[in-house]
Amino acid sequence: MTILNLGRLGDNINLLPVAYANKGSTFVTAEKYSDLFEGVSYCEVKKYKGDPINLHHCIGICQGLSDLRVAQVFLHPNETRQEPNYALESYRLGGFRDQWRKHPYVFDRRNPEREQKLIPEDPFIAVAHHGVSSPFANSKQLISGLQSRFPEYKIVDLSTIQAEKPFDLLGILDAASCLVTIDTLHLWLANAAKCPTIALVNDLVGGVGAWRASPPPVTATATFRYSQFQIDQVCDEVEKTLLPTGEVWAIVDRFGQEKRHREAFKSQKQAFTHLLTAENVRTAQEIGDPRPLPMLKSMLEKALKFAKGRDIIVWTNDDVQIQDLHPVVWHCRNFGAVGVRRDPAHIGRELFAFRWDWLADRIYNFPDCAVASPWFDLAVAAWIRRQFGWVSTMDNLIEDRYPAEIPNEKILYHPDHQSSWTGSMEQPASKWNERIFKMLLT
Repeated sequence: MTILNLGRLGDNINLLPVAYANKGSTFVTAEKYSDLFEGVSYCEVKKYKGDPINLHHCIGICQGLSDLRVAQVFLHPNETRQEPNYALESYRLGGFRDQWRKHPYVFDRRNPEREQKLIPEDPFIAVAHHGVSSPFANSKQLISGLQSRFPEYKIVDLSTIQAEKPFDLLGILDAASCLVTIDTLHLWLANAAKCPTIALVNDLVGGVGAWRASPPPVTATATFRYSQFQIDQVCDEVEKTLLPTGEVWAIVDRFGQEKRHREAFKSQKQAFTHLLTAENVRTAQEIGDPRPLPMLKSMLEKALKFAKGRDIIVWTNDDVQIQDLHPVVWHCRNFGAVGVRRDPAHIGRELFAFRWDWLADRIYNFPDCAVASPWFDLAVAAWIRRQFGWVSTMDNLIEDRYPAEIPNEKILYHPDHQSSWTGSMEQPASKWNERIFKMLLT
């Protein structure tokens, strides 16, 4: 496959997941923007030395390349604005619309030494307020408002950071307590970074800018249109990522009595401030299954009644041993939710965690699945991913998609044992969960 785009850096980052999914493909880009591709190893890069506006000329000289896909929106001969925004239109024009947000944004040739030189020593909030394609009229108010509201944090103006390569900015984004960005390069880089992001996206008078607005990055915890800008609202969203968490509540169906369950219970009592059981919650009997399996949504609704504010609510299995909960708590403080798999080779999820306010805002459409039955954990994983913009498939669910998931690096331990689910695939609860899961894949 050959992907042709002479557009700016953000347009190229938009297409990186396609190149990553089709490793070995060729990417034709304007020479002035080609530095970006020094940060990736999975595609060959051909540089067009002419003016990026000369798309038709570039198409002509690329005709001999394999499976040419012209994914540039500006000046494309077949651009008809069939999609909600230019980023999706780019995918449609390139013939890979079905790949949107199914694959990660990967820079696998980052330079830690160059990145480190850009990172401040003190805690900081990164701000990107300068843009060419989508200029922002309230830059001064944004900077001064953040400085006034958060005097204990350094406000780093990213327009003043001189990075050797565009992707070197990922280091400062990873280290930031939070990123506030307008519709520009940094918004697109945030898809490959680790910091929570408040996105301000284009919305020009007359509706023209709305189509030119970038979709929020997968790390976005809040998104505002330019026309909606109110500094207090932006600061409120920043504050959510900075305040410490409250107590940690767990909701567990205490069912098993084997040694692995007893060992898990010991670790859970140590890890959680409060440990709730699945008593007095709805069961799968209401969906026609004879077994009294708890319904996960009802379990979480019970926890919501006890917890409050910025407390963290955790669901886990009753045989999962907690080793280190701090990465989960930190992540939920920043992003609101997370799932954790058993190990890199296992598709099953062993733990879900939610910040109380994040979950309370979304519990109305939480997947109403029965626990201890096939498919429920995958349904919840797909639902959490949707909240961050990721699209799930059976293939990509065996990988982590940040920030919906983080790797299980000594967070929990699930001992190997014979599955009790194997013989229940045809039970009503399993079929119920499977239907919910498959709806969340579309």
